[in-house]
Amino acid sequence: AAGRRRERARGRDGFDRGPSCRVRKSYHPSEWEIRWRENIDAWAQHSAHWRRPQDGVPLVLGAKGTTSCAAQRHDRHRFRPAVGACAKLRNESALVDRWVAAMAERGAAADKAYATRTDRAGAPRRLAERPPGHAPRIFGYHRYETTNCTTAPDAAWEDDDGDVRHVAIEPLVGFLRHPLHVCFASDDDATEKDGYKVDKSYLFTTARDEIFPPLTPPRRAFLFDLGASTYSTGFGGASQSWFVDEYQKRGIEFDRIFAWEAAPLKHPARLYAEYPHPYPLDTLSYFNAPADPADDAKMNPLRFIKTHCRADDFVVLKIDIDHNTVENLFLRAILADVNLADKIDELFWENHVKRNPMYKCCWRDTPGIDDDGDGTSFATGASDSKSAGVVRGPNDITHSYEVFHALRERGIRAHSWV
Repeated sequence: AAGRRRERARGRDGFDRGPSCRVRKSYHPSEWEIRWRENIDAWAQHSAHWRRPQDGVPLVLGAKGTTSCAAQRHDRHRFRPAVGACAKLRNESALVDRWVAAMAERGAAADKAYATRTDRAGAPRRLAERPPGHAPRIFGYHRYETTNCTTAPDAAWEDDDGDVRHVAIEPLVGFLRHPLHVCFASDDDATEKDGYKVDKSYLFTTARDEIFPPLTPPRRAFLFDLGASTYSTGFGGASQSWFVDEYQKRGIEFDRIFAWEAAPLKHPARLYAEYPHPYPLDTLSYFNAPADPADDAKMNPLRFIKTHCRADDFVVLKIDIDHNTVENLFLRAILADVNLADKIDELFWENHVKRNPMYKCCWRDTPGIDDDGDGTSFATGASDSKSAGVVRGPNDITHSYEVFHALRERGIRAHSWV
């Protein structure tokens, strides 16, 4: 019996999950991200194109993906002195180029973004490479460090440093969207046509070999989608099919998918017809009801996470229900509950806020976006970092920066969604 207990604790991957085994997570933002976080209050404007009247004409960028920022940043004669946030981002176009190059290599062919090596026993194992240009100046990373854990010689997870792994993540800069959207459009009318408005390729989604502890039985993978629409449709593009496809490309299939959508379905039978069978249809629990943040609510997704997920499961949570008050309640609950936050590995959230270029075109009618309450943000004080700038109310872009940073400090790979 004792042997069986030890086997269950160790798991099929050879990783010791005994009571003394601990995984310590820490977040290390890039220099670029720190600079934007400290200055976003001063740089952001409440305008559709994120610049002030004295800013110069934006750089001309050709069709999507055809012209680099660096190739055009030398055209200085067209510009007056610029002080707006877009001007700041354009002045950093060399960093943007390196980010775009990294995400293109990582996303185009995920299997080519990993190096295959051979361990001491001769069995192949895959190690996640850092993306091109990985440096403290551009990309932040999470550091995973184990103590009192033992790993079998052929374990799937083992870095060159033994018990330490660094996993890069996209920087929190600009208005927390694709870096080429708006600021590099050829003119004011081109921002809706530049092709980057709902482009998700800037996200550094986790790959299977970057997950720790290793994603092998009995560890499971969960997706919780709040604002799920249908499998193949959505206002910002389909989310469910994107998550299924994106994680499959990175070696991950979800054992369970929980989805909430408040909009009444006119033809429920058509909903299920969109799902491929058997996967992911056989993993699905779909609730055509609003996600409710109340602690005792039947439709509170956070309660489902607490009930169904273990701390060593891999949990992905997406929040995009287009209601600021409700979304902020969910985020506040996550930051306030250490045990809950410890169960969430990756989080995607579209935070609708003011002083973001998206406000003028798309977010001004979001419920709760004008309700600033007492003018304070629950993000203030949620982070242990001392490098924050001014943080305004819960519906300002400074709030976005602080919430995402606080989530990352809790060990959650938090991404700004579209």
